[in-house]
Amino acid sequence: MQMPPSPFLVRQACGFWQRLAGLMGQAQPAARCALLIARCTSVHTCFMRQAIDIVYLDRQGRITGLRPGVVPWRFSRGGRGSAHVLEMRAGAIACQGLVPGMQLQPWPIEGAGAALNVCAFTPDGSNS
Repeated sequence: MQMPPSPFLVRQACGFWQRLAGLMGQAQPAARCALLIARCTSVHTCFMRQAIDIVYLDRQGRITGLRPGVVPWRFSRGGRGSAHVLEMRAGAIACQGLVPGMQLQPWPIEGAGAALNVCAFTPDGSNS
């Protein structure tokens, strides 16, 4: 029996510069933390110091695509149905056991900038 994904902290990028930079410049993204870039269907890892995991979400916060271990100097597109991006520490996708169709809860994410939200993925889109 697989354990449900653990809660993690999500911060939403706001403004042009936060959205452009993403996790760039961080020596290592914090464990159990993620950056949400809303209304974004592709990202780059230019100038990154390490690989990151990228999770693509649809408009309802469901996973549409997973890109584990995207190394520096790469571009990634979410594909059909993607509307938002979560950038996470490399290894987070495997650690959380994420698969397409899982639902980010709560959704939508409230606040932007410094606000942190405690979130988790539910296997079937339920709130349990």
